[in-house]
Amino acid sequence: MSGVSFDLHILILSADSGNDGRPLRALARSMLRLVDPSYQDKRVDLEPEGDEAQRATHRNAYQGQKRTAGHQKLVTIARAVARHVLDERGFVLFHIDADQAWKNRDEPSDNIRRFHDIVKLNVGRAVDDLRASNESPRSNAEIMSRLYLVSPYWCIESWLYQNTVVARELCHKHHSGRDAKQFERWQHHRGELDDEDKPKAQIYLHDQHNHDLASRAFPASAVDEVGKSFHETVERLRSSRALVAALGATHPGY
Repeated sequence: MSGVSFDLHILILSADSGNDGRPLRALARSMLRLVDPSYQDKRVDLEPEGDEAQRATHRNAYQGQKRTAGHQKLVTIARAVARHVLDERGFVLFHIDADQAWKNRDEPSDNIRRFHDIVKLNVGRAVDDLRASNESPRSNAEIMSRLYLVSPYWCIESWLYQNTVVARELCHKHHSGRDAKQFERWQHHRGELDDEDKPKAQIYLHDQHNHDLASRAFPASAVDEVGKSFHETVERLRSSRALVAALGATHPGY
């Protein structure tokens, strides 16, 4: 990994191939700020190497069967993630849309089930192979704990549309105010978005302004307080001793 001045290298993989991953990186910064309000962003690398693995993750292309191109993509992802989490400064955020409403979460979505049954299984095997060759003293569980699922319900727009102030501005600027009232309603009833059916398909903004919504004063604390899928993901990060310690190491004067 490059950039010796960084204390953390966070590889972000996403099924979403749009916007060059910028919205998710912006959201990641907001989530890290909730985990540690004092961390120094300049000492955290959110753009480490891993282009091949990122391409393999797009549109869940890795979910193919053995001896197919999909399986080869899975191998690429597993090896890249394993190498990354084995590094003492490496962490991985793996974004998969749940593609279902939060109220139905007791029955895991196919996407999330495949993350646990396919991705984590193969990453774990790759980690074991690397541990054997590197003679790492850390356990498989300790290393795998650096891989975090980022799972919006229904989709990433369910989080991004929580930025209702910027969304209303964009509605007026680009769509003659269409959907502005809907965003005003969501501002007062934030909990509804996680249970909204395919929100991106309902709104004229669609996914064309995702980076603006993620990077311009995203109301992370308010969304966290909703207590649904954004909070669930942030809690995964908060509960990671390794990540909390690594963020603490970025504090001024550390």
